[in-house]
Amino acid sequence: MRLVGLEFDRRWGRLAYFLFAILAMLVLLTFRDDGVTLDEVHFYYSFKVLDFSLSLGRDKSYLDFMNLYTYGAAFDVLTAALSRVSPMSSWETRHLVDRFHPWQPTAGGRTGTRRHARRRFFSTDS
Repeated sequence: MRLVGLEFDRRWGRLAYFLFAILAMLVLLTFRDDGVTLDEVHFYYSFKVLDFSLSLGRDKSYLDFMNLYTYGAAFDVLTAALSRVSPMSSWETRHLVDRFHPWQPTAGGRTGTRRHARRRFFSTDS
């Protein structure tokens, strides 16, 4: 039995991986040239939230830092934690994570879509 369109799908998949590899190389070559924007005040806040977590709730200095406690800090805490172990500067680490962060839904969406398409294509239910 020949699967119609499967080879065509593989070509598009290879092209997508190739394009993502080119984009990843561009990110790695240019992320150190990023400047700091006014919106990155969250970066200072992220270290305060990380200190709150590491002190098991005793350090509440994050509550006194502007009004940023009203915003979610999960992404910012991730960058703060990575910057503490990264050999790069804190800003470079943040900018690298910032550049790759939008790729998560794309990669996850592609995987989920392919899995769903295979399930429907090979389904025995009619």
